[in-house]
Amino acid sequence: RLKQSCMPHWVEKQNFSTFDKCIGIKMKKEIDRQNNHNTESDRTDKNEIRTSEILKMLHTDWAGRNLVFHQVTGSTNTDAAELAAAGAVHGTVVLTDRQQAGRGRRGRVWESPAGENVFMSIVLRPRIPAEKAPMLTLVMALALAEGISAISGVQAGIKWPNDIVIHRHKICGILTEMHMNSDGSIRDIVIGVGINVNMQEFPASIRDMAGSLYTETGEKYDRNELIASVMEHFEKNYDIFAEAES
Repeated sequence: RLKQSCMPHWVEKQNFSTFDKCIGIKMKKEIDRQNNHNTESDRTDKNEIRTSEILKMLHTDWAGRNLVFHQVTGSTNTDAAELAAAGAVHGTVVLTDRQQAGRGRRGRVWESPAGENVFMSIVLRPRIPAEKAPMLTLVMALALAEGISAISGVQAGIKWPNDIVIHRHKICGILTEMHMNSDGSIRDIVIGVGINVNMQEFPASIRDMAGSLYTETGEKYDRNELIASVMEHFEKNYDIFAEAES
């Protein structure tokens, strides 16, 4: 409460409670304004892909420990393949907010919006025969189903060979590409993933078959948390696979 000596000369003693209430209302409005601003900032931050946030939530030894982020790119698989050829370490992950020339099965190409989905590719250097490489698509599919279910509480299923579905709607696709050495051994494998996270609208041509975590659950999700969850489950499943094949 203000001391009387600090009050303006025009404030009479009998009106002090009114003056005090006015000050309280102004202070409350300012606090509410700051809280609203902070809440909006939190929502904005959660809607952005931030490598620093992913690393805070990541509990892995190698998967996703080296993160490369592009605000916009053509294809994360292309970017990851170039990094792999230049010597990128096992577990390097390339991320983007917007992918303009993503590739799918049979050479399909699509452009995706910014701020809604997850597009990432991981560089792997497995010591396995080339004929075993297709199994890594299933390893990633299992990691996606587990990682998505872990943060959403909804059971995600695998539609062989490379789709993840919820309520029969495709929410995720996988593209695995292998690059060989001259002696026929595997130089590296790049696994690319596209997850429909907070997307609300789909083209009419795929509306009946496609979905997102948002359309299937009614909730919006932190993409950074989802990325960390998938990488943790992938490392676990990859290590089990690698040990079994060694």
